[in-house]
Amino acid sequence: SNEYGGECRCELCQVAFREWLKKKYGSLEALNKQWWTDFWSQTFNSWEEIHAPAPRNAWGNAEPVHGLSLDWKRFVTDQVADFIRAERDAVKAADPSIPVTANLMYDFYYYNYFKFKDLLDMVSWDAYPQWKGTGEDIATAADFALWHDVMRSLKKQPFLLMESTPSVI
Repeated sequence: SNEYGGECRCELCQVAFREWLKKKYGSLEALNKQWWTDFWSQTFNSWEEIHAPAPRNAWGNAEPVHGLSLDWKRFVTDQVADFIRAERDAVKAADPSIPVTANLMYDFYYYNYFKFKDLLDMVSWDAYPQWKGTGEDIATAADFALWHDVMRSLKKQPFLLMESTPSVI
């Protein structure tokens, strides 16, 4: 695929998230303990009380239940990994020799790309640095050098740069 992105918060995904949490924690008591919900006076008494965090929560920069936000991102990564697996399996069913990759992106939606590495034959990514033509370009260059290293480190082998541009100014 090209540039996986997004998060679904429909009722089916809410139910899937709760099932994912049940499998991970086993009980609400364990979840509340791990999320330290007593501290925030946010103890959950039933699984149905748990919902995905809003894209932009009303609490400003801090989610009152930090574990909820972190586990939501982990769940979303797992959902995307399942989708990658389904796409890969369809391609490999047609011809197992076809190499499979996907256009990954710079820290996009905070997916954990390390969970995707074993699903792909090779890593590729899209890099569109926003050069400004000023001294700020040092930070841009360093940031994109970091992401080149991250992509290389996923499978500990060279990667493909699928999309890029020399400049957007």
